Amino acid sequence: METCLITGANGFIGTKLVEQAKEAGLHVLAAVRKTSNLEQLLSLGVEIVYVDYTNFDTMRSSLAPYKFDYVIHNAGLTKTIDSKEFYKVNVLNTKHLIDAILSNKIPIKKFVFISSLAAFGPSDLQPDGLVSNSSIPHPVTEYGRSKLEAEKVVQEYEDFPYIFIRPTAVYGPGEKDLFQVFEMVKSGFVFLAKVKNQMATFVHVDDLTNVILKAMFSSVIKDGFFVTDGQEYATLDFPKVIGKVMHSKYILIALPIFFLKFVAFISESISKITKKPTPINLDKVNEFKAKSWACDMDYTIKSLGYTPQILLEHGVKDTLNYYKKNNLL
Repeated sequence: METCLITGANGFIGTKLVEQAKEAGLHVLAAVRKTSNLEQLLSLGVEIVYVDYTNFDTMRSSLAPYKFDYVIHNAGLTKTIDSKEFYKVNVLNTKHLIDAILSNKIPIKKFVFISSLAAFGPSDLQPDGLVSNSSIPHPVTEYGRSKLEAEKVVQEYEDFPYIFIRPTAVYGPGEKDLFQVFEMVKSGFVFLAKVKNQMATFVHVDDLTNVILKAMFSSVIKDGFFVTDGQEYATLDFPKVIGKVMHSKYILIALPIFFLKFVAFISESISKITKKPTPINLDKVNEFKAKSWACDMDYTIKSLGYTPQILLEHGVKDTLNYYKKNNLL
């Protein structure tokens, strides 16, 4: 039986990866920090590996007792009050992990790095209006810049069998960021950025984890793949579909970018006091004002044989059922 090490295994995407990897017949090593909540992982009956990303030596010691055939490096930081943490977690931790694998002489078949569409930025910054592997990256957030820098670090290793997966906005059962849109719809008031003809892309977590495993088992190496459900939606479509599925009416309030910047400034000031990240900050406004996040899915479909299965309405129903079952809505 082949073995797969999955980092960030206790998170939203990580837990689903563990489930699908087990269904694929893999022995799963669920890599987590000692402070992680293990409730879901323990119920899946996987082997827990405690990792310490602090530096190369601690990481090497963490992995020394284990052997594995594949790595899915899913662990990462998506929000913080200190932008320097993005580099520390998303870039340096990735380097420590790879160095530890090589130092321990673990002959892996594939290293799947879960990057992000944010590493390349919105498609309205591209001459042809589409983000692809040939595009010049234009990340607009510190998170995106850290993911791009991490990709560059991975590419520096010669003869290393890496592959990049760059998902757009991911939603599904257990997701917490887009969950806020569900909450707004239920409240009867939905706030969005006032951007004319704004378009968005989404991918359900089940489709994302499916393509990750396809990429891992494929013969393709040293390549990158963008992942969406294959569709482009008007930004208004997401709350509209949620309202339809929830049978809820709401009032849409479009907020000018200058007002969002003011709110973000206040929000950041509060974060400095509470020491906790908030949903909106000045960096995030750069994403809110982007006009489109279209990316090249044809290459992903042709290269990996990946066909998206879950379009928005189906995915929203699935997600809503989870929220209701868990008394979150």
